[in-house]
Amino acid sequence: MSEFTEHMKEVMAFNREQMDRASQHGEELKTRITNFIDSLDADDLLTLRDIVTNSTNECVGHEIEGIITGCLVYKHRRSWSGETSPLEGMTASASIEKQVASQEEERAANMVRYGLIPEGDYFACANCGQFYISLEDRMLREPGVKGCKGCQEKAKFG
Repeated sequence: MSEFTEHMKEVMAFNREQMDRASQHGEELKTRITNFIDSLDADDLLTLRDIVTNSTNECVGHEIEGIITGCLVYKHRRSWSGETSPLEGMTASASIEKQVASQEEERAANMVRYGLIPEGDYFACANCGQFYISLEDRMLREPGVKGCKGCQEKAKFG
């Protein structure tokens, strides 16, 4: 094997190890945050949501705000605004469950179509090992070798 190929393998192994560590840390943190949020009462959730909304960057704030709102609605039976009136009919209906199952089947079919395998929080091409941040990211390009830069490199250089 050429020196370049050996170097690339080392770089890929190092990158994969770094992503695994980051993924593991991120999952642990997300679990701790979710458990903490779940332990709060409704008034504390409203206060926490206000704090998060006003003090974090837009992406993270909206994700955490959504978790808090979900806890308010489903655990404490409050409206999204925190009103104490009981909410009726909040359980998922059969049609929603069917729609979710259909979406999961479509996602699985796309994973096969685009040749991806899950690697922690990321996805890897089953053919060449190229990492993608999400299935949707990979779907921005054509399926197969035509849309995978790693497969194209592998075909070109071996």
